[in-house]
Amino acid sequence: MDLACGEDVAPGMAAAFPIVAVNLPDHVVEDTSGASLAPYVDEAVKYILEKAEQLGAAWGTGPLATVINMSWGKMSDPHDGTGVVEKAIDAQITAWRAAGNKVSVVIPAGNSHLGRCHASIQVPPTKATVTVANAPDRIEWLIL
Repeated sequence: MDLACGEDVAPGMAAAFPIVAVNLPDHVVEDTSGASLAPYVDEAVKYILEKAEQLGAAWGTGPLATVINMSWGKMSDPHDGTGVVEKAIDAQITAWRAAGNKVSVVIPAGNSHLGRCHASIQVPPTKATVTVANAPDRIEWLIL
């Protein structure tokens, strides 16, 4: 977001690149479980897309091509597109694109060092010890 807000544009061109910001309530952002995040993110995406539509109508261009930047350090969910928040975003984006509108979503890649917080293992059918390959200190779990 800081790159978009700091973009140096030609004099008089700033209005051609409107920025719509949504601030989530502190209690939602502070909850690292993400349990209360989904309805707020859903409303935020809806608000941003409605603003893109309104601005485009006012300028006579139709809905504006939109980039939605989401930044959070949510520690819950599988982070593979199947979580509640991801599904909520995907449903709105899919509908927006189906109507012929352009939209992209940028999500956090480094917040909370998420790459160090998640692992994926194949659970064996019988009792076994599984080593997590990319773990910093070689973690082994006994699967019963």
